[in-house]
Amino acid sequence: MVTGSASRIDLSGGLVNYTADTVKPSWLISEDGSRYSLNTATADLRYTALQNNGATVRNRWQDVVARYGANPQGQLEAGYSEGRAAGALTVLAQQALLDGRIDALSAVGRRQVEGLDALASRAAVSLTLTSPVADGLATQAGDLRLAREVAGLGARYWAPLAEPEVDDAALQAVLTGLGSRVAAPTLQAANPGRLTLSTTGGLLSESGAALALGPRATISLTAQGSGGLRLGGDLASAGGTLAVRATDGAAGSAVGVTVAGPLTVDASVQLDVSGTWVNQQGLAAGQPVPAAALGGGNVTLQASHGLVLQTGSHIDVSGGATVRANGAISGTSAGRIVAEGNLGVSTVGEPLAPFQLGASLAGWALNGGGSLRLRAGELLITAA
Repeated sequence: MVTGSASRIDLSGGLVNYTADTVKPSWLISEDGSRYSLNTATADLRYTALQNNGATVRNRWQDVVARYGANPQGQLEAGYSEGRAAGALTVLAQQALLDGRIDALSAVGRRQVEGLDALASRAAVSLTLTSPVADGLATQAGDLRLAREVAGLGARYWAPLAEPEVDDAALQAVLTGLGSRVAAPTLQAANPGRLTLSTTGGLLSESGAALALGPRATISLTAQGSGGLRLGGDLASAGGTLAVRATDGAAGSAVGVTVAGPLTVDASVQLDVSGTWVNQQGLAAGQPVPAAALGGGNVTLQASHGLVLQTGSHIDVSGGATVRANGAISGTSAGRIVAEGNLGVSTVGEPLAPFQLGASLAGWALNGGGSLRLRAGELLITAA
């Protein structure tokens, strides 16, 4: 699967504009004559009549509910815009070089900014590398590289496509040895709400291949090959969910049983799913009030064998807080960190792969700290 650097896949969502109009809502009339809208009516009162109701309504005893005359004035409701969900891109191949653009814009209306209406879902992008099964035999897919920059294939690949008869062997010769890749800037521009990268080979995130996706994104990275999974670039999403796994291939999979390499987080890499801090004070007249802060997200690192978080790496699941218009501070909770190694070890006496926890961990919050779960064959706690 190849997409050229000049190509574009568009998953963008649409926008619905609602015009201003005069509305005449129905009102509930209580026994004492007070009026309540459906938004303000309480359950501890008895309502005996309706106002602005055009149809006959009966109660549970089938008595006709009295109707008051309609209010001809009504009330003016301002118009607004509402963003709609972006689409999804799913790529399933043995080898993939995704050098083209992926556009996945998702508009946000005023009411969505203020938290009155649900935000439109951002796009879902999924790239899965696996091998087809033919006559019971399959070749393991090559390693997947999350590149720092978009590379492009150049004229050597595209020239044979211009010939009257495409030389498949010539194309394959160009692709041999390139493996599979997608660039971090490509995914950053798409800003998906759900990102899945999975391969039966190894997965390498190059140094500097950072991803900072929008709030509450779900990022899933999985590798089953002997090359393991290595994170060399930062990953961030406020209040998001990050799951990174280096797992052995199952017996019934296309490539059969595999022994996955280690899961490694390089020094200086930051995995940040901490919550947001929101200030609702001092807003200009007519400025939308931002929605309340998000709590901390979750980070899960699981390896069938070795798990190495190098010294200098950092994981942050801290909560956020909101400063209200009246100055009050409302905190959120922190998230969860899970780091588990040697999950593939099932036999007593089987050698254990290294588990190194050199990362600094943060789970601070005003409304409840985060949780930590570790699983290792051996655990040694020393002074700092």
